[in-house]
Amino acid sequence: MRVKINKEDLNELYKLIEVKEANIQIASMLNDLCFSLDQFDFVKESSNLNKEDFSNRAIEEFLDYFELDDTNEDNLYYVDNYLKNAFNYIDIKQYNDNPYKKNIDIGCLETTQKGYVLHYLRYPKYSYFPLNDIEVDEKDYYRETTYLGISKDEYKYLTLSKNKNIWMCITPNEIETMKPHVEKAKGNVITFGLGLGYYAYMASLKNEVKSVTIIEKDDVIINLFSHYILPNFSNKNKIKIIKEDAIKYIKDTRLEGYDYAFFDLWHNAEDGLPLYLEINKLKIIPPTSFWIEESLIAMYRRCLLTVIEESLMGYGDDDYRRSKNAIEKVINEIYFKTKNISFSSYQEIHKFLSKENILKLIRL
Repeated sequence: MRVKINKEDLNELYKLIEVKEANIQIASMLNDLCFSLDQFDFVKESSNLNKEDFSNRAIEEFLDYFELDDTNEDNLYYVDNYLKNAFNYIDIKQYNDNPYKKNIDIGCLETTQKGYVLHYLRYPKYSYFPLNDIEVDEKDYYRETTYLGISKDEYKYLTLSKNKNIWMCITPNEIETMKPHVEKAKGNVITFGLGLGYYAYMASLKNEVKSVTIIEKDDVIINLFSHYILPNFSNKNKIKIIKEDAIKYIKDTRLEGYDYAFFDLWHNAEDGLPLYLEINKLKIIPPTSFWIEESLIAMYRRCLLTVIEESLMGYGDDDYRRSKNAIEKVINEIYFKTKNISFSSYQEIHKFLSKENILKLIRL
């Protein structure tokens, strides 16, 4: 990859790289906030605050929690560009009224099979939790907004864990990020990744959905689902489970005979990016969609920007022949895929990083 642009455009590119680093830093800090055991007292009196006042109070708590100076220029940039829309005061009742949440009851507090644990966890009162997938502002240097919720009420949610790592959970984030994919479901639907069967359940409730086929390779997950969860399905006659590896099933069938395909095979964007890229290179017949695709594309964009930044530093072939982890492997693949591309303006770089172009690039 060759970058030959004038000084003004180079300054714009450096701004783009700075925003990438800010995206990473703020997302990490908001994630840390969700795992904090602290309860934020101001929320107890926040029910009478309007949206703007609540956001301002939440920002104050954020700066205090991370011991950030509210007069520092960089911190003020974060406040204005990232935090003003990040915090949302939530009435948790809307998620407790979700059909899956109301109707699926495993009948016990905890059950274990071969290292997997089916159990309930809780968001305490006045604690932050992830709310939705990120939003990306392409016009503002691809700035990413992360959304958190906070409620005055406790929220209990069904969880599937293995070795103390959460594999699937019916949280507000799960409910929100599944909504657009449930809305698209029609006819004969196929979904990859079983988990707790949330997507299959919600899709099966739709009159326009005739069947839901689930591809899952793990016997234990299938057994837990079949024994504790499937009996609660009101339309269990629509559900079919096939024990198979996702990639093998796609290669064998190209998903012929299905009207819609949904993929949910990862825990987060970093974990899922390599598999997302692999699936996009396969020939699939029906319309498809992917869980947290905005985050996956944003992760790929960060990798692209890393390669562009390193091209300015004079990196070459030998710097991309080894990788320590999956993301470095993606970066190395991007380098060799794009090494002959040249940019003569910032606008060319900006367009190259668009969602539309990224989707074309990963399908090459």
